[in-house]
Amino acid sequence: MPGDDGSIAKRLSDEADQKRSQAAALERLEQLEADLGRCQSERDDAIAAALAVGCTAVDISAITGMSRAKVATYRPTDPR
Repeated sequence: MPGDDGSIAKRLSDEADQKRSQAAALERLEQLEADLGRCQSERDDAIAAALAVGCTAVDISAITGMSRAKVATYRPTDPR
């Protein structure tokens, strides 16, 4: 039937568009995960530096949102 060719082409085009959208979304997610890892490492370094120079758990907690108890027992997530 002549109408079927158009609907098959449309379906294939839609599927290809969906696959491209999925690939783009996964690529963006991978990039954000990499960025998050870098940010976490920088945050670890900043907290360690603040603790090293005598900043209090209260000060760090106010900035980071971490509990004071967590700051007091803080250990970097990515030990070097």
